[in-house]
Amino acid sequence: MIKRLLSVLLIFSVTLVLGEKSFSTQDPPMVYIYQFVSYDTTLFFLNDAPNKRERIAVNATSDYLTTSSSDILIVNSIDVRTITSIVTSAVARFSALKIAGESIQRRISSENILEMLKSSNYPVETDFIIIGEINILRGNSNSEPHYEIDLKILDVSRQEIINSSMIALSKPQINDLRNLVDQLVEDVVGNLISPFVSNIFLATDSTSTGKILWDTCVLRPVDDFVGSKKIQTDNKDYELVQQEPVPDPRISPALRAELARVNFNFGYDEIRLVKSVFDRYRPDTFLQGKYLLSIQVINNGVVEQFMREINLVALRPGIIQIHLEIPPPPVVVPVSGNLKISNLPIDVVMELLKASPTGQHQIDRVISTAKELDGHCENPDIKTEYNIKNRTVQYEGLYEGTYVLSTYGQSKVFFPGKQSVDLYSYTDTIKIDSAQTQHHKTLFGKNELGGREVVIYFNPFPNKESDTYKLFIQDSNSPIANVKNAGELHVFGVPTDFNGTFRVFKDEKHFTTLNIPRGGKKIYLNADLENETLSEVKPSDGNNEPEPFYGFFKRE
Repeated sequence: MIKRLLSVLLIFSVTLVLGEKSFSTQDPPMVYIYQFVSYDTTLFFLNDAPNKRERIAVNATSDYLTTSSSDILIVNSIDVRTITSIVTSAVARFSALKIAGESIQRRISSENILEMLKSSNYPVETDFIIIGEINILRGNSNSEPHYEIDLKILDVSRQEIINSSMIALSKPQINDLRNLVDQLVEDVVGNLISPFVSNIFLATDSTSTGKILWDTCVLRPVDDFVGSKKIQTDNKDYELVQQEPVPDPRISPALRAELARVNFNFGYDEIRLVKSVFDRYRPDTFLQGKYLLSIQVINNGVVEQFMREINLVALRPGIIQIHLEIPPPPVVVPVSGNLKISNLPIDVVMELLKASPTGQHQIDRVISTAKELDGHCENPDIKTEYNIKNRTVQYEGLYEGTYVLSTYGQSKVFFPGKQSVDLYSYTDTIKIDSAQTQHHKTLFGKNELGGREVVIYFNPFPNKESDTYKLFIQDSNSPIANVKNAGELHVFGVPTDFNGTFRVFKDEKHFTTLNIPRGGKKIYLNADLENETLSEVKPSDGNNEPEPFYGFFKRE
Protein backbone atom coordinates (compact mmCIF):
# COMPACT_ATOMS: atom_id res chain seq x y z
CA MET A 1 0.00 0.00 0.00
CA ILE A 2 1.24 3.45 -0.85
CA LYS A 3 0.21 6.20 1.58
CA ARG A 4 0.63 9.93 1.12
CA LEU A 5 0.14 12.37 3.94
CA LEU A 6 -1.70 15.67 3.90
CA SER A 7 -0.55 17.82 6.80
CA VAL A 8 -1.82 20.90 8.55
CA LEU A 9 0.05 22.80 11.20
CA LEU A 10 -1.91 25.14 13.50
CA ILE A 11 0.26 27.16 15.79
CA PHE A 12 -1.15 29.09 18.73
CA SER A 13 1.08 31.93 19.88
CA VAL A 14 0.74 34.07 22.98
CA THR A 15 2.84 36.65 24.76
CA LEU A 16 3.41 37.20 28.43
CA VAL A 17 1.01 39.35 30.51
CA LEU A 18 2.44 41.01 33.58
CA GLY A 19 5.14 38.39 33.69
CA GLU A 20 2.68 35.47 33.78
CA LYS A 21 1.77 33.06 30.99
CA SER A 22 -1.97 33.55 30.70
CA PHE A 23 -4.39 34.42 27.93
CA SER A 24 -6.47 37.58 28.33
CA THR A 25 -8.02 40.35 26.24
CA GLN A 26 -4.63 42.11 26.39
CA ASP A 27 -2.90 39.00 25.02
CA PRO A 28 -5.35 36.54 23.39
CA PRO A 29 -4.21 33.18 21.95
CA MET A 30 -3.06 33.52 18.33
CA VAL A 31 -3.55 30.68 15.85
CA TYR A 32 -1.57 30.17 12.67
CA ILE A 33 -3.18 27.86 10.11
CA TYR A 34 -0.86 26.39 7.53
CA GLN A 35 -2.07 25.64 4.03
CA PHE A 36 -2.91 21.96 3.70
CA VAL A 37 -0.64 20.10 1.32
CA SER A 38 -1.29 17.20 -1.09
CA TYR A 39 1.29 15.44 -3.21
CA ASP A 40 -0.57 13.25 -5.65
CA THR A 41 -3.37 10.72 -6.14
CA THR A 42 -3.14 7.69 -3.88
CA LEU A 43 -2.93 4.26 -5.57
CA PHE A 44 -3.91 1.06 -3.85
CA PHE A 45 -2.70 -2.31 -5.29
CA LEU A 46 -5.58 -4.52 -4.43
CA ASN A 47 -3.99 -7.95 -5.02
CA ASP A 48 -0.57 -7.33 -3.55
CA ALA A 49 0.89 -6.92 -7.01
CA PRO A 50 3.50 -4.18 -6.53
CA ASN A 51 5.07 -4.80 -9.95
CA LYS A 52 1.90 -3.98 -11.80
CA ARG A 53 2.22 -0.23 -12.37
CA GLU A 54 0.93 1.90 -15.20
CA ARG A 55 0.30 5.63 -15.77
CA ILE A 56 -3.40 6.36 -15.52
CA ALA A 57 -5.31 9.56 -16.38
CA VAL A 58 -7.35 10.71 -13.37
CA ASN A 59 -10.98 11.76 -13.79
CA ALA A 60 -11.59 14.59 -11.32
CA THR A 61 -15.34 13.96 -11.27
CA SER A 62 -14.92 10.63 -9.51
CA ASP A 63 -13.58 9.76 -6.10
CA TYR A 64 -12.86 6.12 -6.80
CA LEU A 65 -11.55 5.07 -10.25
CA THR A 66 -10.30 1.74 -11.45
CA THR A 67 -8.14 0.96 -14.44
CA SER A 68 -8.38 -1.74 -16.98
CA SER A 69 -6.36 -3.73 -14.54
CA SER A 70 -8.53 -5.04 -11.74
CA ASP A 71 -5.57 -4.90 -9.38
CA ILE A 72 -5.39 -1.11 -9.09
CA LEU A 73 -7.73 1.31 -7.30
CA ILE A 74 -7.24 5.08 -7.54
CA VAL A 75 -8.49 7.28 -4.64
CA ASN A 76 -8.67 11.08 -5.22
CA SER A 77 -7.48 13.31 -2.38
CA ILE A 78 -9.56 16.07 -0.73
CA ASP A 79 -8.93 19.51 -2.18
CA VAL A 80 -6.41 21.22 0.11
CA ARG A 81 -8.14 24.60 -0.17
CA THR A 82 -11.42 23.10 0.95
CA ILE A 83 -10.10 21.47 4.12
CA THR A 84 -8.03 24.54 4.98
CA SER A 85 -11.06 26.78 4.64
CA ILE A 86 -13.16 24.44 6.79
CA VAL A 87 -10.56 24.40 9.57
CA THR A 88 -10.14 28.20 9.38
CA SER A 89 -13.89 28.71 9.71
CA ALA A 90 -14.05 26.34 12.67
CA VAL A 91 -11.25 28.10 14.52
CA ALA A 92 -12.71 31.53 13.74
CA ARG A 93 -15.86 30.65 15.65
CA PHE A 94 -13.91 30.98 18.88
CA SER A 95 -14.12 34.64 19.91
CA ALA A 96 -11.22 34.09 22.32
CA LEU A 97 -8.86 33.23 19.43
CA LYS A 98 -7.16 35.39 16.83
CA ILE A 99 -6.04 34.10 13.43
CA ALA A 100 -2.66 35.33 12.25
CA GLY A 101 -2.91 37.50 9.17
CA GLU A 102 0.14 35.81 7.68
CA SER A 103 -1.69 32.49 7.43
CA ILE A 104 -4.45 34.08 5.36
CA GLN A 105 -1.97 36.08 3.25
CA ARG A 106 -0.19 32.93 2.08
CA ARG A 107 -3.42 31.48 0.70
CA ILE A 108 -4.63 34.70 -0.95
CA SER A 109 -1.42 35.87 -2.51
CA SER A 110 -3.12 38.17 -4.99
CA GLU A 111 -4.42 40.50 -2.25
CA ASN A 112 -2.39 42.29 0.41
CA ILE A 113 -4.36 41.19 3.48
CA LEU A 114 -1.68 42.46 5.85
CA GLU A 115 -2.47 46.03 4.83
CA MET A 116 -5.80 45.62 6.62
CA LEU A 117 -4.96 42.86 9.12
CA LYS A 118 -1.72 43.94 10.77
CA SER A 119 1.16 41.52 11.24
CA SER A 120 0.67 39.17 14.19
CA ASN A 121 4.44 38.91 14.72
CA TYR A 122 4.35 35.17 14.11
CA PRO A 123 5.87 32.97 15.52
CA VAL A 124 7.10 34.90 18.56
CA GLU A 125 6.54 33.14 21.90
CA THR A 126 4.50 30.24 20.57
CA ASP A 127 2.91 28.28 23.41
CA PHE A 128 0.92 25.54 21.67
CA ILE A 129 1.18 23.75 18.37
CA ILE A 130 -1.64 21.78 16.81
CA ILE A 131 -0.53 19.34 14.15
CA GLY A 132 -3.15 17.90 11.83
CA GLU A 133 -2.61 14.96 9.51
CA ILE A 134 -5.07 13.65 6.93
CA ASN A 135 -4.39 10.07 5.93
CA ILE A 136 -6.05 7.93 3.25
CA LEU A 137 -6.21 4.32 4.39
CA ARG A 138 -7.03 1.17 2.49
CA GLY A 139 -9.96 -0.77 3.89
CA ASN A 140 -10.16 -4.51 4.31
CA SER A 141 -11.75 -6.81 1.79
CA ASN A 142 -15.21 -5.86 3.00
CA SER A 143 -14.80 -2.08 3.21
CA GLU A 144 -13.82 0.84 1.05
CA PRO A 145 -10.80 3.08 1.63
CA HIS A 146 -11.45 5.98 4.07
CA TYR A 147 -9.95 9.21 5.37
CA GLU A 148 -8.57 9.76 8.87
CA ILE A 149 -7.75 13.15 10.41
CA ASP A 150 -5.44 13.18 13.44
CA LEU A 151 -5.00 16.27 15.65
CA LYS A 152 -2.25 16.48 18.22
CA ILE A 153 -1.70 19.34 20.71
CA LEU A 154 1.88 20.02 21.74
CA ASP A 155 2.79 22.13 24.77
CA VAL A 156 6.03 23.82 23.83
CA SER A 157 7.05 24.70 27.37
CA ARG A 158 6.49 21.14 28.61
CA GLN A 159 7.82 19.54 25.40
CA GLU A 160 5.09 16.92 25.25
CA ILE A 161 1.87 16.04 23.51
CA ILE A 162 -0.99 16.90 25.83
CA ASN A 163 -3.89 15.86 23.55
CA SER A 164 -4.47 13.61 20.55
CA SER A 165 -7.78 13.23 18.70
CA MET A 166 -8.96 11.58 15.47
CA ILE A 167 -11.95 11.50 13.15
CA ALA A 168 -12.58 9.04 10.34
CA LEU A 169 -14.95 9.18 7.39
CA SER A 170 -15.59 7.16 4.30
CA LYS A 171 -16.53 8.35 0.84
CA PRO A 172 -20.31 8.30 1.54
CA GLN A 173 -19.65 10.49 4.63
CA ILE A 174 -17.73 13.15 2.74
CA ASN A 175 -20.69 15.54 3.03
CA ASP A 176 -20.31 15.39 6.83
CA LEU A 177 -16.70 16.56 6.67
CA ARG A 178 -17.45 20.13 7.87
CA ASN A 179 -19.61 18.98 10.78
CA LEU A 180 -17.00 16.46 11.89
CA VAL A 181 -14.17 19.02 11.68
CA ASP A 182 -16.28 21.58 13.55
CA GLN A 183 -16.95 19.13 16.36
CA LEU A 184 -13.32 18.09 16.59
CA VAL A 185 -12.05 21.70 16.69
CA GLU A 186 -14.70 22.65 19.24
CA ASP A 187 -13.65 19.86 21.57
CA VAL A 188 -9.90 20.30 21.20
CA VAL A 189 -9.69 24.09 21.14
CA GLY A 190 -12.50 24.44 23.67
CA ASN A 191 -10.54 22.42 26.21
CA LEU A 192 -7.46 24.48 25.40
CA ILE A 193 -9.02 27.88 26.21
CA SER A 194 -11.42 26.82 28.99
CA PRO A 195 -8.99 27.76 31.80
CA PHE A 196 -8.96 31.36 30.52
CA VAL A 197 -12.66 32.17 29.96
CA SER A 198 -15.75 32.81 32.04
CA ASN A 199 -19.36 34.02 31.83
CA ILE A 200 -20.86 37.48 32.26
CA PHE A 201 -24.20 37.85 34.04
CA LEU A 202 -26.51 40.84 34.44
CA ALA A 203 -28.31 41.18 37.77
CA THR A 204 -31.26 43.57 37.86
CA ASP A 205 -33.18 44.71 40.94
CA SER A 206 -36.87 45.41 41.25
CA THR A 207 -36.47 49.13 40.50
CA SER A 208 -34.88 48.51 37.09
CA THR A 209 -36.13 45.19 35.65
CA GLY A 210 -38.99 46.72 33.68
CA LYS A 211 -37.03 49.77 32.54
CA ILE A 212 -34.24 48.12 30.53
CA LEU A 213 -34.21 48.08 26.71
CA TRP A 214 -32.61 44.65 26.39
CA ASP A 215 -32.16 44.77 22.60
CA THR A 216 -29.74 47.71 22.95
CA CYS A 217 -27.13 45.82 25.00
CA VAL A 218 -23.60 45.96 23.57
CA LEU A 219 -20.22 44.82 24.90
CA ARG A 220 -16.56 45.39 24.03
CA PRO A 221 -13.20 44.59 25.61
CA VAL A 222 -11.47 47.64 27.08
CA ASP A 223 -8.10 46.41 25.76
CA ASP A 224 -7.23 44.35 22.70
CA PHE A 225 -4.15 42.96 20.98
CA VAL A 226 -3.30 43.91 17.39
CA GLY A 227 -0.11 42.63 15.85
CA SER A 228 2.34 42.69 18.72
CA LYS A 229 0.82 45.71 20.48
CA LYS A 230 -1.84 46.23 23.11
CA ILE A 231 -4.42 48.84 22.08
CA GLN A 232 -7.39 50.62 23.66
CA THR A 233 -10.73 49.93 22.01
CA ASP A 234 -13.44 52.52 21.38
CA ASN A 235 -17.18 52.57 20.71
CA LYS A 236 -16.63 51.36 17.14
CA ASP A 237 -15.66 47.97 18.62
CA TYR A 238 -18.98 47.34 20.40
CA GLU A 239 -20.63 44.00 19.71
CA LEU A 240 -24.35 43.35 20.13
CA VAL A 241 -25.07 40.74 22.80
CA GLN A 242 -28.15 38.84 23.90
CA GLN A 243 -29.28 38.10 27.44
CA GLU A 244 -30.77 34.77 28.40
CA PRO A 245 -32.82 34.75 31.63
CA VAL A 246 -31.49 32.33 34.24
CA PRO A 247 -34.32 30.95 36.39
CA ASP A 248 -33.50 30.59 40.06
CA PRO A 249 -33.34 26.74 39.97
CA ARG A 250 -30.68 27.00 37.23
CA ILE A 251 -28.39 29.31 39.18
CA SER A 252 -25.19 27.32 39.65
CA PRO A 253 -23.47 27.04 43.04
CA ALA A 254 -20.54 29.08 41.66
CA LEU A 255 -22.86 31.88 40.51
CA ARG A 256 -24.80 31.82 43.78
CA ALA A 257 -21.53 32.03 45.73
CA GLU A 258 -20.40 34.98 43.59
CA LEU A 259 -23.72 36.77 44.15
CA ALA A 260 -23.21 36.33 47.87
CA ARG A 261 -19.60 37.51 47.63
CA VAL A 262 -20.50 40.68 45.72
CA ASN A 263 -23.21 41.42 48.31
CA PHE A 264 -25.33 43.83 46.29
CA ASN A 265 -26.79 46.67 48.33
CA PHE A 266 -30.11 46.45 46.51
CA GLY A 267 -30.44 42.70 45.99
CA TYR A 268 -31.44 41.27 42.61
CA ASP A 269 -34.76 40.53 40.97
CA GLU A 270 -33.57 38.78 37.78
CA ILE A 271 -30.36 37.16 36.51
CA ARG A 272 -29.48 37.09 32.80
CA LEU A 273 -26.60 35.38 30.96
CA VAL A 274 -24.82 37.50 28.32
CA LYS A 275 -24.32 35.77 24.95
CA SER A 276 -22.87 36.86 21.62
CA VAL A 277 -25.36 37.21 18.77
CA PHE A 278 -22.85 35.73 16.32
CA ASP A 279 -22.61 32.05 15.40
CA ARG A 280 -19.77 31.04 17.69
CA TYR A 281 -18.68 28.14 19.80
CA ARG A 282 -19.73 28.73 23.39
CA PRO A 283 -21.16 32.20 22.68
CA ASP A 284 -21.73 32.75 26.40
CA THR A 285 -18.01 32.60 27.30
CA PHE A 286 -15.57 35.50 27.16
CA LEU A 287 -11.81 35.66 27.52
CA GLN A 288 -10.74 37.07 30.87
CA GLY A 289 -9.97 40.80 30.99
CA LYS A 290 -11.75 44.13 31.26
CA TYR A 291 -15.02 44.69 29.39
CA LEU A 292 -17.34 47.66 28.99
CA LEU A 293 -21.09 47.02 28.81
CA SER A 294 -23.56 49.62 27.56
CA ILE A 295 -27.34 49.40 27.50
CA GLN A 296 -30.20 51.87 27.23
CA VAL A 297 -32.56 52.26 30.18
CA ILE A 298 -35.63 54.36 30.86
CA ASN A 299 -34.82 56.34 33.99
CA ASN A 300 -37.35 58.85 35.30
CA GLY A 301 -39.12 58.68 31.95
CA VAL A 302 -35.97 59.58 29.98
CA VAL A 303 -33.92 57.15 27.84
CA GLU A 304 -30.37 57.09 29.20
CA GLN A 305 -27.18 55.16 28.47
CA PHE A 306 -26.23 52.81 31.32
CA MET A 307 -22.52 51.85 31.22
CA ARG A 308 -20.51 49.59 33.51
CA GLU A 309 -16.96 48.19 33.36
CA ILE A 310 -16.20 44.69 34.62
CA ASN A 311 -12.88 42.96 35.21
CA LEU A 312 -13.68 39.38 34.20
CA VAL A 313 -11.63 36.71 36.00
CA ALA A 314 -11.27 33.28 34.43
CA LEU A 315 -13.42 30.47 35.84
CA ARG A 316 -15.33 32.92 38.08
CA PRO A 317 -18.70 34.35 37.04
CA GLY A 318 -18.61 38.05 36.31
CA ILE A 319 -21.66 39.99 37.50
CA ILE A 320 -22.83 43.45 36.45
CA GLN A 321 -25.69 44.88 38.48
CA ILE A 322 -28.09 47.25 36.78
CA HIS A 323 -29.59 49.50 39.42
CA LEU A 324 -31.59 52.60 38.65
CA GLU A 325 -32.04 55.13 41.40
CA ILE A 326 -35.61 55.45 42.59
CA PRO A 327 -36.64 58.91 41.47
CA PRO A 328 -37.09 61.22 44.42
CA PRO A 329 -40.53 62.70 44.84
CA PRO A 330 -40.93 65.73 42.64
CA VAL A 331 -39.82 68.87 44.34
CA VAL A 332 -42.91 70.92 44.96
CA VAL A 333 -41.95 74.55 45.05
CA PRO A 334 -44.50 76.17 47.32
CA VAL A 335 -46.38 79.10 45.91
CA SER A 336 -45.24 82.27 47.62
CA GLY A 337 -46.05 85.92 47.25
CA ASN A 338 -45.12 89.30 48.69
CA LEU A 339 -47.05 91.80 50.79
CA LYS A 340 -46.30 95.47 51.36
CA ILE A 341 -48.08 97.49 54.06
CA SER A 342 -47.82 101.27 53.80
CA ASN A 343 -48.71 104.28 55.96
CA LEU A 344 -48.39 102.49 59.28
CA PRO A 345 -49.67 104.98 61.94
CA ILE A 346 -47.82 105.82 65.12
CA ASP A 347 -48.85 104.11 68.35
CA VAL A 348 -50.61 101.16 66.77
CA VAL A 349 -50.07 97.42 66.85
CA MET A 350 -50.16 95.53 63.57
CA GLU A 351 -50.59 91.76 63.51
CA LEU A 352 -50.29 89.48 60.48
CA LEU A 353 -51.99 86.11 60.99
CA LYS A 354 -52.29 83.06 58.73
CA ALA A 355 -55.62 81.29 58.66
CA SER A 356 -55.81 77.48 58.80
CA PRO A 357 -58.52 74.89 59.45
CA THR A 358 -57.44 74.74 63.10
CA GLY A 359 -57.44 78.50 63.62
CA GLN A 360 -55.04 81.37 63.11
CA HIS A 361 -51.36 81.57 63.97
CA GLN A 362 -49.29 84.68 64.17
CA ILE A 363 -46.73 85.48 61.47
CA ASP A 364 -45.61 88.86 62.76
CA ARG A 365 -46.52 91.45 65.39
CA VAL A 366 -45.27 95.01 64.82
CA ILE A 367 -45.43 97.75 67.45
CA SER A 368 -45.36 101.06 65.64
CA THR A 369 -43.98 104.10 67.49
CA ALA A 370 -42.58 107.40 66.33
CA LYS A 371 -39.01 106.11 66.59
CA GLU A 372 -39.20 102.50 65.40
CA LEU A 373 -41.17 99.64 63.89
CA ASP A 374 -40.55 96.77 66.31
CA GLY A 375 -41.34 93.55 64.41
CA HIS A 376 -41.26 89.97 65.67
CA CYS A 377 -41.36 87.65 62.62
CA GLU A 378 -39.54 84.43 63.54
CA ASN A 379 -40.11 82.48 60.31
CA PRO A 380 -36.72 82.20 58.53
CA ASP A 381 -38.42 81.54 55.18
CA ILE A 382 -40.04 84.97 55.22
CA LYS A 383 -37.90 87.97 54.42
CA THR A 384 -39.03 91.10 56.29
CA GLU A 385 -38.07 94.73 55.90
CA TYR A 386 -39.19 97.45 58.35
CA ASN A 387 -38.75 100.97 56.97
CA ILE A 388 -39.31 103.59 59.69
CA LYS A 389 -38.66 106.48 57.30
CA ASN A 390 -41.41 105.48 54.89
CA ARG A 391 -43.42 103.73 57.61
CA THR A 392 -43.76 100.56 55.53
CA VAL A 393 -43.40 96.84 56.20
CA GLN A 394 -42.44 94.46 53.36
CA TYR A 395 -42.91 90.66 53.48
CA GLU A 396 -41.35 88.41 50.84
CA GLY A 397 -41.93 84.66 50.65
CA LEU A 398 -45.37 84.35 52.20
CA TYR A 399 -46.57 80.83 51.39
CA GLU A 400 -49.85 80.17 49.66
CA GLY A 401 -52.86 80.73 51.88
CA THR A 402 -55.17 83.30 53.45
CA TYR A 403 -53.71 85.94 55.73
CA VAL A 404 -55.48 88.29 58.12
CA LEU A 405 -54.10 91.80 58.66
CA SER A 406 -55.28 93.30 61.96
CA THR A 407 -54.27 96.76 63.24
CA TYR A 408 -55.36 98.42 66.47
CA GLY A 409 -54.26 101.21 68.81
CA GLN A 410 -51.37 100.83 71.21
CA SER A 411 -52.42 101.88 74.74
CA LYS A 412 -50.18 104.26 76.73
CA VAL A 413 -49.85 104.71 80.47
CA PHE A 414 -50.48 108.31 81.54
CA PHE A 415 -50.95 107.53 85.28
CA PRO A 416 -50.42 104.37 87.34
CA GLY A 417 -53.39 102.07 86.66
CA LYS A 418 -54.70 104.39 83.93
CA GLN A 419 -54.07 104.07 80.19
CA SER A 420 -55.27 105.81 77.04
CA VAL A 421 -55.62 104.68 73.43
CA ASP A 422 -56.52 106.35 70.17
CA LEU A 423 -59.42 104.49 68.62
CA TYR A 424 -58.00 102.77 65.55
CA SER A 425 -58.93 99.48 63.93
CA TYR A 426 -58.21 98.04 60.51
CA THR A 427 -58.87 94.48 59.40
CA ASP A 428 -58.35 92.95 55.98
CA THR A 429 -57.69 89.56 54.35
CA ILE A 430 -55.05 88.81 51.76
CA LYS A 431 -55.16 85.67 49.61
CA ILE A 432 -51.89 84.42 48.12
CA ASP A 433 -52.60 81.80 45.44
CA SER A 434 -50.06 82.49 42.70
CA ALA A 435 -46.28 82.69 42.73
CA GLN A 436 -44.44 86.00 43.09
CA THR A 437 -47.63 88.04 43.35
CA GLN A 438 -47.13 91.46 44.94
CA HIS A 439 -49.96 92.58 47.27
CA HIS A 440 -50.14 96.13 48.62
CA LYS A 441 -52.26 97.47 51.50
CA THR A 442 -52.32 101.13 52.56
CA LEU A 443 -53.63 101.92 56.06
CA PHE A 444 -55.69 105.03 56.75
CA GLY A 445 -54.13 107.68 58.98
CA LYS A 446 -55.15 108.80 62.44
CA ASN A 447 -55.66 112.37 61.25
CA GLU A 448 -58.87 111.13 59.70
CA LEU A 449 -60.26 110.47 63.17
CA GLY A 450 -62.40 112.80 65.26
CA GLY A 451 -65.08 112.30 67.91
CA ARG A 452 -65.34 112.12 71.63
CA GLU A 453 -63.76 110.39 74.63
CA VAL A 454 -65.13 107.21 76.23
CA VAL A 455 -63.85 106.17 79.66
CA ILE A 456 -64.12 102.48 80.65
CA TYR A 457 -63.59 101.12 84.19
CA PHE A 458 -62.60 97.47 84.50
CA ASN A 459 -63.99 95.34 87.31
CA PRO A 460 -62.16 93.57 88.81
CA PHE A 461 -58.94 95.56 88.84
CA PRO A 462 -56.08 93.37 87.45
CA ASN A 463 -54.39 91.28 90.13
CA LYS A 464 -51.28 90.54 88.06
CA GLU A 465 -49.23 92.51 85.60
CA SER A 466 -49.96 89.93 82.91
CA ASP A 467 -53.74 90.32 83.23
CA THR A 468 -55.03 91.66 79.91
CA TYR A 469 -58.31 93.18 78.81
CA LYS A 470 -59.18 93.20 75.11
CA LEU A 471 -61.58 95.71 73.63
CA PHE A 472 -63.52 95.02 70.41
CA ILE A 473 -65.97 97.11 68.35
CA GLN A 474 -69.27 95.34 67.79
CA ASP A 475 -68.71 91.95 66.06
CA SER A 476 -65.17 92.65 64.86
CA ASN A 477 -62.57 89.97 65.48
CA SER A 478 -59.75 92.52 65.65
CA PRO A 479 -59.26 94.30 68.98
CA ILE A 480 -59.01 98.07 69.19
CA ALA A 481 -56.89 97.80 72.35
CA ASN A 482 -54.99 95.35 74.51
CA VAL A 483 -54.76 96.72 78.06
CA LYS A 484 -52.38 95.28 80.65
CA ASN A 485 -52.22 96.08 84.38
CA ALA A 486 -54.77 98.90 84.20
CA GLY A 487 -58.20 99.43 85.72
CA GLU A 488 -59.15 102.46 83.66
CA LEU A 489 -58.96 103.05 79.89
CA HIS A 490 -59.58 106.32 78.04
CA VAL A 491 -60.59 105.79 74.40
CA PHE A 492 -60.17 108.84 72.18
CA GLY A 493 -61.67 109.38 68.75
CA VAL A 494 -65.08 107.70 69.05
CA PRO A 495 -67.30 109.27 66.35
CA THR A 496 -70.18 111.28 67.76
CA ASP A 497 -72.68 109.60 65.43
CA PHE A 498 -71.65 106.07 66.41
CA ASN A 499 -74.50 104.07 68.01
CA GLY A 500 -73.22 100.56 68.70
CA THR A 501 -71.38 98.35 71.16
CA PHE A 502 -67.93 97.70 72.59
CA ARG A 503 -67.11 94.17 73.76
CA VAL A 504 -64.63 93.68 76.61
CA PHE A 505 -62.96 90.31 77.18
CA LYS A 506 -60.83 89.13 80.05
CA ASP A 507 -60.84 85.53 78.80
CA GLU A 508 -63.27 83.21 77.08
CA LYS A 509 -65.52 82.99 80.15
CA HIS A 510 -65.37 86.57 81.38
CA PHE A 511 -66.66 89.19 78.99
CA THR A 512 -69.24 91.94 78.80
CA THR A 513 -70.83 94.22 76.21
CA LEU A 514 -70.99 98.02 76.48
CA ASN A 515 -73.58 100.11 74.65
CA ILE A 516 -72.20 103.28 73.05
CA PRO A 517 -75.02 105.78 72.25
CA ARG A 518 -74.75 108.69 69.84
CA GLY A 519 -73.58 111.94 71.30
CA GLY A 520 -70.75 114.39 71.58
CA LYS A 521 -70.26 114.30 75.35
CA LYS A 522 -67.63 112.36 77.23
CA ILE A 523 -69.17 109.20 78.70
CA TYR A 524 -68.17 106.76 81.47
CA LEU A 525 -68.82 103.02 81.28
CA ASN A 526 -68.35 100.21 83.78
CA ALA A 527 -67.07 96.91 82.36
CA ASP A 528 -68.14 94.42 85.00
CA LEU A 529 -66.42 91.17 84.04
CA GLU A 530 -66.91 89.63 87.45
CA ASN A 531 -70.70 89.40 87.19
CA GLU A 532 -70.85 89.27 83.37
CA THR A 533 -73.43 92.09 83.30
CA LEU A 534 -74.41 94.41 80.47
CA SER A 535 -73.51 97.97 81.37
CA GLU A 536 -75.36 100.94 79.88
CA VAL A 537 -75.23 104.67 80.16
CA LYS A 538 -78.52 106.53 80.56
CA PRO A 539 -80.02 108.64 79.26
CA SER A 540 -79.17 108.13 75.59
CA ASP A 541 -79.13 111.19 73.47
CA GLY A 542 -79.98 109.52 70.21
CA ASN A 543 -81.57 106.63 68.42
CA ASN A 544 -80.72 103.34 70.16
CA GLU A 545 -80.62 101.45 66.84
CA PRO A 546 -77.04 100.15 66.32
CA GLU A 547 -75.22 101.32 63.23
CA PRO A 548 -72.04 100.16 61.53
CA PHE A 549 -68.89 101.87 62.72
CA TYR A 550 -67.52 103.75 59.67
CA GLY A 551 -64.72 106.25 59.41
CA PHE A 552 -62.28 104.75 61.90
CA PHE A 553 -63.14 101.06 61.36
CA LYS A 554 -62.67 99.88 57.79
CA ARG A 555 -63.08 96.35 56.59
CA GLU A 556 -62.74 95.12 53.00
